[in-house]
Amino acid sequence: MGRKITVAVTTLNQWALDFEGNMARILQSILEAKDMGASYRTGPELEVCGYSCEDHFREPDTFLHSWETFLEIMMSPFCENMLVDVGMPMAMCDDGNYRESRWFTAWTKAQKTEEYLLPHLIKEHTGQETVPFGDAVIATPETCIGPGGLLVLGSSNVDESLRGYLTKYDCSSADINPIGGISKTDLLRFLSYAKKKYSLTALESIIDAPPTAELEPLLENGQLLQTDEEDMGMSYSELSEYGRLRKQFFCGPYSMFCRLVSTWKSDLTPKEVAEKVKHFFRCYAINRHKMTVLTPSVHAEIYSPDDNRFDHRPFLYRANWSWQFKAIDDEIDKLQSAYAPSSTQIRPNSDDLVPSLDTSTQQSLHMDDSKHSSPMSSASFDGVSAAGHLLIDNVETQGAKSSGFSKVHVNVLGKLKDRTGIPV
Repeated sequence: MGRKITVAVTTLNQWALDFEGNMARILQSILEAKDMGASYRTGPELEVCGYSCEDHFREPDTFLHSWETFLEIMMSPFCENMLVDVGMPMAMCDDGNYRESRWFTAWTKAQKTEEYLLPHLIKEHTGQETVPFGDAVIATPETCIGPGGLLVLGSSNVDESLRGYLTKYDCSSADINPIGGISKTDLLRFLSYAKKKYSLTALESIIDAPPTAELEPLLENGQLLQTDEEDMGMSYSELSEYGRLRKQFFCGPYSMFCRLVSTWKSDLTPKEVAEKVKHFFRCYAINRHKMTVLTPSVHAEIYSPDDNRFDHRPFLYRANWSWQFKAIDDEIDKLQSAYAPSSTQIRPNSDDLVPSLDTSTQQSLHMDDSKHSSPMSSASFDGVSAAGHLLIDNVETQGAKSSGFSKVHVNVLGKLKDRTGIPV
């Protein structure tokens, strides 16, 4: 049966041909890895000589000084009782991006090795003349290290992808993402279920922790300095709402505003709803191109934004949405004018909140609209309860069950249907 080991993965700020400085940084990283209890330390593939040496790779001095640096590291007491993986020029991948084939030959023999002849300066200190070189696995009495046939797993969820809150070719460079099609809110529900079902009390701290990408160091008291929701400018629950309206109900900015201004009427003014909707669509438009390289995942949510396999939409947008946002602003003006207090009455009654409508329009408000309703909109027109409060431009009003807010909103949605022909 295997056991757990601690692996230290190092990223260093190395300079091309700065052998002395590069060696000092490598040794420091080995010491820090050992202090953290790591038994295996690995670093970048060219950490000894540094990157961007380019035609210096043709110079024998570059290889000589790389071996000299390697020997100094190998003989250091820092490396005792530890497996150290140090990167130096031997062979490189050849993907065409950095002209590797100009200086290196790609290794093409899968799962095979050859005996590589070591330079004299290494043999003099170790007595070893050759070393296996190629595609292999390193095995020790304690563990086994090698490429094998493993897959790289991603960890972005569907809400972060929709918002574009990920780095292209970083979070998106995995082979498969087990949670890529799952919302953040559902992930928390899964963790809560597992905690209760299997008595996994260790999950409690994960469930209660604010989501963070750990982009900034902790404060001295251990508190977070950066959280995902603050950086995104929206909550994960709001993202789930936007995602379903955009994908499942085919809402653009205008129709999404018309729905949410009713759904969120107890907490937000129409102007606040508009700002949230606009912010989402700006972020969506700016980051949509990232969906073209999204890591494959199971589509567990109906609103997955995966461009190639599920969500066929443009990946380049004009992010200002000028026409759509103006339509939202026009509706805000109409909603606000409906609630504007008269000069003689500070607290209007419910009748004053109803806009001026002709007889046929007033009758249409009471007609059965069930054939045009949707699961998200059918409960949105009941109005504010008798005990409820409605805040529009800092004017607090109390309305009956059939308040002016609901009637005005029905009128707005009716206009949307007239313009588009699509029931809302």
